[in-house]
Amino acid sequence: SYGCNINIDSRDFEVRRFASRDNPQVDDLWLCDRGRYSFPRLNSTERVRRPALRPRQGEPREVPLGEAIAAAAKELRSVIDSSGGAAVGVLGSPESTNEELFLLERLARKVIGTPHLDHQLEPFAGLSAEEHELGIAEIEDCDTVIVLGTEPEHEAPVLTLRLYKAEHKRGRAVHRLAADAEADAVAREHGGAVLTGVIADESNRANAAKVAAALARRGAVKRMTVTRGMNGRGAKDLGVLPNVTAGYHRAEPAGMSGRDILAAAERGEIRALVLLGSTTGYHDAWDSLARAAARAESVIVIGAQPSELTAAATVLIPGHTIVEKIGSVTNLEGRVQRVRPALPPATQTLTETRVLTALAAELGATDWASGDPMSVNRALREVVPAYAAAGNGGRALWPAGSPA
Repeated sequence: SYGCNINIDSRDFEVRRFASRDNPQVDDLWLCDRGRYSFPRLNSTERVRRPALRPRQGEPREVPLGEAIAAAAKELRSVIDSSGGAAVGVLGSPESTNEELFLLERLARKVIGTPHLDHQLEPFAGLSAEEHELGIAEIEDCDTVIVLGTEPEHEAPVLTLRLYKAEHKRGRAVHRLAADAEADAVAREHGGAVLTGVIADESNRANAAKVAAALARRGAVKRMTVTRGMNGRGAKDLGVLPNVTAGYHRAEPAGMSGRDILAAAERGEIRALVLLGSTTGYHDAWDSLARAAARAESVIVIGAQPSELTAAATVLIPGHTIVEKIGSVTNLEGRVQRVRPALPPATQTLTETRVLTALAAELGATDWASGDPMSVNRALREVVPAYAAAGNGGRALWPAGSPA
């Protein structure tokens, strides 16, 4: 989620190396070991390669993509017509591109008509763009930097080098405090700077807000929240959450969080599930996910790699890994950066954006443009002006007084 820039070296249709590509605003030419050596999983030959129908009653069979999309729409339409859109739960992934996430949010809220949409397990109450104001390079401009807990540097190791640069090269005061540091005590001991940066992990948002509020009584404060997942920030910006829509507008009505969607599916209250992308964000609830998929009448999965979940799908559509995609992702500071294909796709199935567009059309949507990723990106920018202003490589920023 830190957004370090890389070049991908490949040979014989495999990724052989992640090499750093300098971006002074983000990584200063550094890669952490976790990122540098994370590529082997992308070389797995265990892939979902062909669309398939796997009815609860009957034999599974491979089918053409168009038939799989039509079957998925038919299953969803049956649930919507008999129980309403709220009987469908939609789960995204922080490893999807912005374009895919944008379409998934539109599919859930405007086509299916369900508020039950998430890309993670836990709810994010009070989420707004304010907690993402501090940019990575801006750390060096802060007079004082407060880092709450060890989690931010554990989740984003290159952050340590930026903090080192701020402290030892720019003479800024960097204070590493306990994650649960008491807000008023922090303000008494470290307040009064012209500009203070507060950095916290997304699991510590509540206390970070208290600390920032206490410090703000004595000077300007900007916050940075270290998000999880490659594109966790993009998923939040684009409203793949139960409580906010794209651009941090409040969702009305609010839906269930990821964990609650799974629990409701286990109880039979959610009758259909739509899942897009990797399930890495749901590993803490894998048993619940498996039970939910087994109980639901319809499980539509668009995924790249086989798992117990793809085995439980009633309609399975092959997806692509990030090194096979074109689109954009957003890092934890809101910097929108393009990704380009480094390898040819392992399946001949259309891109996820085209699949989602085709599924929406089968469900009756008439106002969707082409599913080409670049066309989707243009539509995204029209709906979310902050992304239009960011362009390629800039930061998505929300002005004071925005819906956030």
